[in-house]
Amino acid sequence: MFRRVLGKTLGFVGYTVQYGCIAHCAFEYIGEFVVCSGPSMEPTIVNHDIVFSERMSRHLCKIEKGDIVIAKSPFDPNMNICKRVIGLEGDKVCTSAPSDVFKSHTYVPKGHVWLEGDNLRNSTDSRSYGPIPYALIRGRVCLKSSMAILSTIQRCESVGSSKQVCLIDQSLDNILSSSPFCCVVMSLDVIATTTLETALASA
Repeated sequence: MFRRVLGKTLGFVGYTVQYGCIAHCAFEYIGEFVVCSGPSMEPTIVNHDIVFSERMSRHLCKIEKGDIVIAKSPFDPNMNICKRVIGLEGDKVCTSAPSDVFKSHTYVPKGHVWLEGDNLRNSTDSRSYGPIPYALIRGRVCLKSSMAILSTIQRCESVGSSKQVCLIDQSLDNILSSSPFCCVVMSLDVIATTTLETALASA
């Protein structure tokens, strides 16, 4: 009896470790869904938009000018930011605000990138903290979906998924907080994603 329980426990632990490794590799080398908060990337990405950040471009050093990327904040390693790549190493970039009469320029140093938000008048970016190391880039945004999708799902209440969808809405409302000058990025919680899949299946 004891051996049987021990065997099942070890088997469960083994499967957990395996799936954990697979999930880690998927998030590290393939990509992840993230929710953006803040006005700095408007109108391209607005508050509460969901984007998919793929990692292959980063690992293969294929990040190009014009790409929208997810990067670690140079101020807070626990916070991610969403910005557009304006300059790569060796590029000459403008460091002035749009309202400045006299424009100043600088060159992006080796191993760094210059990031700016699309909403230049309401963005804290490389014009404030300078170029950031390439290593801080987490991934390149390749897909975008609006929070309107969740609102559409919520209209499925009559099919029996109201409790699940309301739970998702409440979770996202609690997770997301508007940052006035940054487009902050937060990974979708696995539980919320699973609940969303269940709600879609029920609908």
